[in-house]
Amino acid sequence: MHASAAGAVLASDPLPGVHWSDLANVSLATGIIAVVAVVVGIVMLHVLSRRSIGLQLTLISAVTVVTSLAGVGDITYLMLGDTGYRTIMMELMIIAGVAGFLVALVVGRRLTRASRSLLESVQKTGDSGLYIPPDGALPAELAGLSDGLSAAHERLA
Repeated sequence: MHASAAGAVLASDPLPGVHWSDLANVSLATGIIAVVAVVVGIVMLHVLSRRSIGLQLTLISAVTVVTSLAGVGDITYLMLGDTGYRTIMMELMIIAGVAGFLVALVVGRRLTRASRSLLESVQKTGDSGLYIPPDGALPAELAGLSDGLSAAHERLA
């Protein structure tokens, strides 16, 4: 009884209008794209490990955006063929990719600016002997580090 139910499921389409072979092709293609992107991303992060956090965040976002767009592009190509909808989808994917990269650049720039501000405050401590926290708002991790530096400076003073 269970074997016939499983056979019926396999004989039918997984989704309306989607054949098992289509699902296998899309799954294989997006899986390969994801694995290649992750490997390239990890290697690039290792190469850039001593570079700016902003650059590393941009790389992470680039890998994420490119992987997503490649997967969706592959699905669009396989499922829509040579229709006008495919062209529209590809154009929309370009817009989504640009938006993803812009967000990464903004976040990376803000983090880099906050990190440099904290570094400047620490360097001024060496000159004056007094730690003065940076003026602007810092991300939570850097704010915690700044608070720790203030507490350590007060204990040493």
